[in-house]
Amino acid sequence: MDKMLFACSGNAGGEVSYPARYDSVVAVGATYPNDSRCEWSNYGLGLDLVAPGYNINTTTSGGGYAPDDGTSFAAPHAAAAAALIWSAYPDSENWEVEDRLLTRIHDLGAPDWDEETGYGLVNAYRPSQKPEGNLNSDDKVDIFDAAMVAISFGSKPGDTNWNVIADSKIDRLIDIFDLVIVAGHSGWEA
Repeated sequence: MDKMLFACSGNAGGEVSYPARYDSVVAVGATYPNDSRCEWSNYGLGLDLVAPGYNINTTTSGGGYAPDDGTSFAAPHAAAAAALIWSAYPDSENWEVEDRLLTRIHDLGAPDWDEETGYGLVNAYRPSQKPEGNLNSDDKVDIFDAAMVAISFGSKPGDTNWNVIADSKIDRLIDIFDLVIVAGHSGWEA
């Protein structure tokens, strides 16, 4: 396995800076808690995805902790998600991990890639799920996973029957598309 490289996009509110702009590097921008791009986070060509980068608790020189902002806090989120993918799929090549990271993501802007958020907000759960559609973590996709979607069908965050795990498509709405993901993988086992 080769090394997979991640870099922060930069904090100047302009174009993605180097080394993040190299094709061989996953460029990570920053978002606010409401999932919008931080205005100071670099964007545009070369941006692959975004991750939390505002008000992130970090260590201080005095030995304590304090909140701080920046794309330097976002990039480790993406690297950690890649590590989770490798733990679920240890024989994966870099391109396979990157593909899972960028295609099983929470798309925030225009469909597919856009210059504000790249392919979207990093997701640590869905790309490392094995097999995909296994919502109840029992290593197989079956009627019990479909039941999780059915029970929460039509809900969104804040509804009493909302279940974030049942949101297979990761679009903050439990609908037919979530059921299609489960049904499409029905019968798979880890």
